[in-house]
Amino acid sequence: VIGGASKLFKSFLNNHKYDNMISYADISLFTGDLYEKLGFNFKYLTNPNYFWVVGYRKFHRFVFNKKNLVKNGFDPNMTESDIMNKRGYYKIWSCGQMRFEWNRNN
Repeated sequence: VIGGASKLFKSFLNNHKYDNMISYADISLFTGDLYEKLGFNFKYLTNPNYFWVVGYRKFHRFVFNKKNLVKNGFDPNMTESDIMNKRGYYKIWSCGQMRFEWNRNN
């Protein structure tokens, strides 16, 4: 729908009184153009990060952080990566994300 995002965002702003919003765009998937059209300002590019993959499933890195792995019985002397690789998971790095901010007073 042409102009659909703009209409949805305007409706949201009319029904909710937020003064500031922050959002991120994964640069491997999006250009961030839509945020700029909606009045968001680009602030910075985050560093690349990683996630874990097994089969066709993707997991956020926080799910398998070292603290959680040790709590679930894995060897505390091993690194997170060593534990996960031994379990058959692969670490995949992202490209980073663009951070956008919107301010009602702009």
